[in-house]
Amino acid sequence: MKSLLKKTNVYLVRHGDVIGRSDFLYGRLPGYPLSQTGVKQIKRVGRWLTFKEISKIYTSPLLRTAQTAKIIGDYCLAKAVKNNLLNEWNHPWAGLYIKQIIKQDPINWQIHLKNPAKQITGEKAIQVAKRVVKFIKLVAKKHVGQNIVVVSHADTIRYGLLAWQKKDLNQLHHWPLETGDVYQLILNQAGKTLAVKYFKNSKLKNK
Repeated sequence: MKSLLKKTNVYLVRHGDVIGRSDFLYGRLPGYPLSQTGVKQIKRVGRWLTFKEISKIYTSPLLRTAQTAKIIGDYCLAKAVKNNLLNEWNHPWAGLYIKQIIKQDPINWQIHLKNPAKQITGEKAIQVAKRVVKFIKLVAKKHVGQNIVVVSHADTIRYGLLAWQKKDLNQLHHWPLETGDVYQLILNQAGKTLAVKYFKNSKLKNK
C-alpha cells in the first residue's frame, strides 16, 4: 500500500516567448528562437524547478522548445531528450498571420476557435490528444516516483491534459497557457491522477 503513495510529478511547460509577432502561427516551421523575454520567462521556470530534483527533461524537437528545455536543464542539471510525440499540432496555417487565415480559411478557423474537437484540416484534435496521452503513460511507467519536465506547445499540452482527464476537447481555449506557464500533473504509482495544478509564469516563486 505504501508504494501507491509514491508520487510522480510531471511538469508540463509551454516554451518561452518567441521572436516575432504574436499573431503569426509558426506551426512546425524550422527556426523561430526564443526572444529575450522568452529567455527570462524560462530562466524563471528553471529557478523555480531547481530544488525539485528533476530526473529527466523531455521536449518537442522544435527550436523554441529545445532552447526552453536546455535552459531548464542548465538549472536542474538534467539532460533533455527530444520526442516527436510532443511536437506542435500539425495544423495547415504555419507561416500565416491570423488575419490571413481569417481571410483564406474562415470556416475552419472558426471551427478551431469554437469547436476545436471537430477540426477537419491538418492533424485532428483527437490525434494530438492521443499521442500526448501515450507519452504521459510512458513517462508514468518509466519514471515512477520521479519529477519530470515536459516541454511542448500550448495546444499540444492542453489537448493532452484534457484527454488524460477524459474532458471535452472543446474546452481547449478555456484552459490558460501562456508562454512559460506550467501545469503540474501529479500521479500515483498506478499512473492515476491525484491532482492537476496550474502555475502562471509571472507568479512563479523560488522556494
